[in-house]
Amino acid sequence: VIHRDIKPANILLSGRHALVADFGVAKAMTSSMVEDSKTRAGFIVGTLAYMSPEQAAGEELIDARSDIFSLGAMLYEMLAGEKAFSATSEREMLARRFTHASPSVQAKRPEVPRELDRVIARSLSADPAERHHTAGEFEAALAAGWRSGASLAGSIRITDALSEVPSLAVLPFENLSGDVENDYLSDGITEEILTALARRRTIRVCARVSSFAMRKSPDDVRVIARRLGVRHVLTGTVRRAQDRLRVSVQLIDAHDGFERWSERYDRMLEDVFAIQDEIGAAIAGSLNATLLGEEMAAPPPATPPRIEVYETFLRGRFFWNRRTSDGTRRAIECFQHAIALDPSYSPAHAGLADVWVTQAIYGMAHPTEAMRQARQAAETALTFSPGLAEARAALASVVAIHDWDRQGAESMFRQAIALNPQYPSAHQGLAVLCLTPAKRFDEALDEMHRALTLDPLSPVLRVTLSSVFMYAREFEKAVETAQSVLDLDPGFAPAHYFLCQSLVQLGDTKAAIDHGEQAVEYSDASSETLSALGLALAAHKRTDQARDIISSLDQRARSTYV
Repeated sequence: VIHRDIKPANILLSGRHALVADFGVAKAMTSSMVEDSKTRAGFIVGTLAYMSPEQAAGEELIDARSDIFSLGAMLYEMLAGEKAFSATSEREMLARRFTHASPSVQAKRPEVPRELDRVIARSLSADPAERHHTAGEFEAALAAGWRSGASLAGSIRITDALSEVPSLAVLPFENLSGDVENDYLSDGITEEILTALARRRTIRVCARVSSFAMRKSPDDVRVIARRLGVRHVLTGTVRRAQDRLRVSVQLIDAHDGFERWSERYDRMLEDVFAIQDEIGAAIAGSLNATLLGEEMAAPPPATPPRIEVYETFLRGRFFWNRRTSDGTRRAIECFQHAIALDPSYSPAHAGLADVWVTQAIYGMAHPTEAMRQARQAAETALTFSPGLAEARAALASVVAIHDWDRQGAESMFRQAIALNPQYPSAHQGLAVLCLTPAKRFDEALDEMHRALTLDPLSPVLRVTLSSVFMYAREFEKAVETAQSVLDLDPGFAPAHYFLCQSLVQLGDTKAAIDHGEQAVEYSDASSETLSALGLALAAHKRTDQARDIISSLDQRARSTYV
C-alpha cells in the first residue's frame, strides 16, 4: 500500500510505537486495483507540504519512494524545526521541490550528525531513483546515520535515554547590586563556574556564548533548556554591598520545571573563589554525578590571585566578548593591568593572546605585530600553566595563520582538545585553520559539529561552519547556514560577508550585493567586507563601482593596514 498522505497529523504515538493512520487516499500496489475518481491519473491528493514531486505532478505510477519522500519531509521538520519546503505561497512551495536542491538539516541544526543529514537529504531528492527504494532501506540508513554521530547525540533531545551524560547550562547570573559597573562581577562569577564545570569530563556543559545569548530571555526555563539541548539549568543572582557579596543559585530540572537544589552564599568579596568552588561542588552532588571526581583536564592555579587581579581579569573578558574594536582595545588594557599586578597569572596571559589573535583575524591590527604579541602571551601563559587549553589553542592559531605550519598547528589543537574536550574554540580552530585548507572537509565538518554541540547558539561558530561549506563548494548549505545566523542576529557582519561570497558563486549577484552592503555597514566598512562587496559588484557587471572600491582600498593602505 502507498499511503500518499504521510504527515505529522497522520502519525499517532502509542508508548514507544509510531502508528500510521488515515488511509483515506491510500492506493494498493496491485494490478487489480480499481481507481476511483479521486485517485485517477492527473488528480492531486495528499498534503502539499509533505507531497513528493511525482505525486504533486499527478503521476499515476508512483511507488513506495513517494511515501519515503513524505516521511523524509516530516523527519526534516522534526529535526530542523521548520518545514523542508516552506514558502509564501502554495505555488512557490510546489516549485521549490522541483527547482531546489534537497534542504540540509545541518544548516538549521549544525549538531545533527552529518551522515544523518545526508540520509534525510537523499529522501528528499526530486528524482525517485536517487531515494532509498524501500522503507526498510531507509530505516537502516537512518539508524546508521544516527550511530555515526553517537558522540553528538546528547545534544539532540529526542528522549532522555539517548544520553546518559548529565547536561547543564549556566545562565548569566543577574546583577542585583543596582550598579551596572558590577555587571562584570556577576558575569565573571558565571563564567568561572561554567569553566570549572566544563573541565569535568563526565558532564556536558553548554558553552558561554549560547548560555549568555539567553540573558533576559522571556522564555520559560524549559523552553531555554530545549533550545540549548540540556536537561538542567543553573540560574543565580549576585548582590554586592561594599565588600560583602551575596550569591543565590538555583538548579532547575527542565524536564518538569521543578527546582532541584538552591543555596545562598554570604561572603566577603575576597572569598569569591571559595564561592565558585562551593557552587560547582554542590551542583555536582545535586546531579548525583559521583564520577565527576576524576582529575580535571586543565587545573586552575593552585593559589587564587588577589581580588584586584581577578576583578581586572574579569573586566578584560567582559570587554573582549563584545568583539568590537573598542572592546578589544579595552580588553588588552585590562589584561595588561592584571599581568602588571600579578605577572604569573596565566589566565590573563591567555586572555591577552586571544585578543591579539582576534585583532589580527578581524583586521583591527597589523597581523605581523598582533601575532607576535599573541605568540608571546600564549607562550608565557604556558610557562606558568602548561595544561591551560586556552593558551595552547591560541598558540596553535598563531602557528597555523602566521607560520603556515598547519601540521604543527593541528598537533597543538589536538593537544588543547585532549586537555579540555569541551573547549569549542579548539575544535573550531582545528576545523577552519588546519583541516579546511587541506581539503579534509568531512573531518572539518565533524569538528565544527562537535564545537556547535558544546555551543549551539554561537553566531561565530555557525558562521565558521558556513565558511567550511563554502570552501567545500557546498554553496547552498553555506547560504542556509549563514542565513540561520541572521535569524538570530540580523546585524552580524560575518554572516553577511559569507552570504555575499557564496551567493556570487551561485550566480545570485543581486542578493550578493545586498548582503555585501550590509556587511560593510555592520563592520564599519572593514577592508575585508569592502573586498567582498567589490567582488559582487564586478560579478554583476557594475565594474565602475568595483574599481571605486579598489581605489578606496589603495588609498586606505597608505595610512593603515589593509
